[in-house]
This record gives sequence, structure tokens and C-alpha cells, in this order.
Amino acid sequence: MIIAIVYIGYLIIGSVAGILGGLLGIGGGVVTVPCLLYMFHLLNFPQPYIMHMAVATSLSAMIFNTAAATWAHHQRGNILWGVFKKMVPGFIIGSIVGAIIAIWLSGVFLEIIFGVFLCSLAFFFYRKKAVHHIGAHKLPSSRVLSFYCCCIGAFSNLLGIGGGSLVVPLLTTFKITDRKAIGTSAASTLVTTILGTLTYLMIGRTGAHNLETVRLINLPAFFIIGIAAFFCAPFGVRLTHEISPDRVRKIFAIVLALTGLSLIF
Repeated sequence: MIIAIVYIGYLIIGSVAGILGGLLGIGGGVVTVPCLLYMFHLLNFPQPYIMHMAVATSLSAMIFNTAAATWAHHQRGNILWGVFKKMVPGFIIGSIVGAIIAIWLSGVFLEIIFGVFLCSLAFFFYRKKAVHHIGAHKLPSSRVLSFYCCCIGAFSNLLGIGGGSLVVPLLTTFKITDRKAIGTSAASTLVTTILGTLTYLMIGRTGAHNLETVRLINLPAFFIIGIAAFFCAPFGVRLTHEISPDRVRKIFAIVLALTGLSLIF
């Protein structure tokens, strides 16, 4: 009975992560990681590995919804592919480095870092104003942009969040409109999630010693969350043209703040 409840929980997590991923340009890790922590505690997985498993499983599951969101945004012309290409080298280096660091940190330390990050992100989402202007954007030099992207890739895969929640603020800072930033962020997040997942698979330690876990990735959570997010992400993309992301951000910010405080304390 508890397994059925957990699987239904995975389905709900994936659906919410997919919709938010398409709507806000985030990979969904800020939703999936805290929820997976609770689920893995419920399943009595080994305590030292729970946070690492939540991070690795979240990244792998996000491949589905970021792929769907990227395709949907591409069809609507929301992705600045020229900007994306300039960002990729930094993401590649940072994503691999972040995943390697996460594997060797303690689970408790990762939880505290994640909690602080959620509270900081909540503040940003609550205060952020939409960018609607259509003027030309201005990017920094390639070296500076690569440095920013390297840091984002490392931090994203350190916490299993994919990077969209950091890429969107970066792009809007450079005067890129919300929709273009969200679309380009989705494509960027696809890169970081794939690289992070491959790194965890290659060098990650075995977590829960059972047939449902490969390295640190829990297969039922990976498939159920991933597939649910895949089908729900395009719906979130459509919502960017129908409702104000600003209103969703404020509600989401409150939830993030409460979640972050629960992880810290």
C-alpha cells in the first residue's frame, strides 16, 4: 500500500515540476529534490545517501521535462540559439565539476545549502519584475559569460536543480525579455541535466542497496517523475502566453521559503 502511495506521489511531483518548468523556465529540481527527500525517508533508504539520491534522481528525471519544454519553446520561437551556443562551454565544465563536488559532500551539509538556496531564490522570485521591453539585449564578453555559466552549472548540479532558476535571472539582467529568457533557460537546463546525470552515473556511489537503484538514481522515481513532467511541460509553456508568470512567482516564492526553512531547521 505504501508503495502505491509513493508512486502516486512521484506522479504528482512530476506533473507539478513539468508545469513549473515550462511556465517559469526552471528545471523543476527546486520542487523534486525536497519532495524526493521526504519520499526516500518514507521508504527508509540509508540516511547518509538520501540527499545525494534526491539530487541525482532529480537531475535525471528533469531530462524529460526540459527536453519537452525546449522543443515547445523552440516551436514558439522563444529560444535565442545564438545566446545558448555562447553559454554551453561554461555549462559543460560547471555541470561536471558540480556533480563531482556533490558526491563527496555530506548529505546534511547539502540539505543546509539547499535550504539556504531556496530561501534566497524565494526572495528573488517574490521581488522580481517581468521584463517586457523589446530592445536589443547586450551580453558581456564571452569570457565573463562563460564564467557565469560555469558557476551556474556547478551550483545547479551540486544541488540537483538543473539551473533554470539561475539562468532566467542572469538573462533578464542582460535585458532579455521574460519569454526569451525562459525559453533559452529551458535549453540550457537540458544541457546541465544530461551532463550532471552522466557524471552521477559514472562516479556516483551506490546509495540504497537494492534493484531499484542504479548508482544514486532511483529508477521508479526517475521514470514516473520524468514521464509525468514530460507530458506536463508543454502545458506550462502554453501558460506563459495565457497567464502572468509574475503572479505564479509570488505564490511559488512563499512555498520555496517555507520549504527552505524546513530544510535548514
